[in-house]
Amino acid sequence: MRKATFPLNALPQAYNEVISWLSEICRSNKVEDHVVCYHNSEGDSYDFTLYTKEHRYNIKAHPYSSKQSTSRDGKVIGESNSAPYLGCTVTSRKPRAGEDWNRGNDLPDGSYNKATWDRIKNAIIAYELVKISFRQHTTTKHLATPETMRDMPPVIETIKVMHDAIEQAFNEDDPAVPPSKPHTIN
Repeated sequence: MRKATFPLNALPQAYNEVISWLSEICRSNKVEDHVVCYHNSEGDSYDFTLYTKEHRYNIKAHPYSSKQSTSRDGKVIGESNSAPYLGCTVTSRKPRAGEDWNRGNDLPDGSYNKATWDRIKNAIIAYELVKISFRQHTTTKHLATPETMRDMPPVIETIKVMHDAIEQAFNEDDPAVPPSKPHTIN
């Protein structure tokens, strides 16, 4: 069953802290532009969903303790207390080639507090970072150093000769422009 969206401005006051935490990662602190809120009637909690190009992050927040009942056939068979909770999961927004499911992972969770939020926020940032591919193939011999620059004068001289030829072609028709001096390599 799909959960119904819930307006952020109608959340109970206990969730103001979650909204302020979410504003840390939203552009211009506009949470309503980046977060979809769902009311979870089971356990009376709220889920906050954020989307990136590749992933969907679902943050479950329950800022206060509550009593939950388990029932079967309309009869209560057990009760438990749930502690304040904050947690996050991530799911890919599309399956990989050849798969018919979306991959996902659990991100940090724990007590409902700023330290847990910081761990979640850092995990989201780490999850979104992409590996730099050029570093795998680059070695110091490919970098321009004084030693490698000594091997480049023929290339530099060729560029200077080409520059002079182009400049001369443009200036041939204009006698007011004096001819440029030829470049020399030191």
